[in-house]
Amino acid sequence: MNGTDLFVATPAWHAAYPGAGAGALAMRGVANPEAHPALDAARERLETELRSRYAGMTRAEIRQTGHFPANDAYYRRFGQTYHVLLQVDSVVNKGKPIPRRAALVEAAFMAELTTGILTASHDLDTLSLPVTVDVATGDERYVLYSGAEQPCKTGDMFMRDGTGVLTSIIAGPARYGRVLPETTAALFCFYAPAGIGAEAAREHLKLIESNVRLIAPDAETIRIVTITGGL
Repeated sequence: MNGTDLFVATPAWHAAYPGAGAGALAMRGVANPEAHPALDAARERLETELRSRYAGMTRAEIRQTGHFPANDAYYRRFGQTYHVLLQVDSVVNKGKPIPRRAALVEAAFMAELTTGILTASHDLDTLSLPVTVDVATGDERYVLYSGAEQPCKTGDMFMRDGTGVLTSIIAGPARYGRVLPETTAALFCFYAPAGIGAEAAREHLKLIESNVRLIAPDAETIRIVTITGGL
């Protein structure tokens, strides 16, 4: 499997989002239990680390750190607040625990909270590759986890495979292609608005890879692909 077999970007995306990033991490031999002791311990360490990193900071102050400004600026274009920022604020300033999820989703979610970079998790074996990052016209529609049909927001970044839409930044992930309890191969795809950079994106994928190996130590990394808009 080479990069273009796995993940590509359209000319429209390159033109609309110069300097933005997108890409994917493909792994096989993974597992997706409801919980895992090593991941539970890592989640508790992350809660402590986040509270230490942002100690005494308001949500507005956290918003100005790390990769939050780039993501927050993107969300504000669509009249929304970056939800990962809200989740970090909940842990730091409201004392809430990081919500437990199925292990593969949690592995990516923990990386999101650490880096601030948005990620979606998919069952690699259910997809019709390559995954393509594109710019929505507003005519694209897909079914969310909840079962509700959702149109993409005009101008939003979204990802699709040969079957349909997988995610969009503003509306979130589709029901199609999601990881399930029986998933043994996963594709983790990230979005990075301009200002985050390719190096940070690669480090983010490496963090997901490390988290997945807490669950499945023998998991194999098949491919890592990162693309920068405008190049």
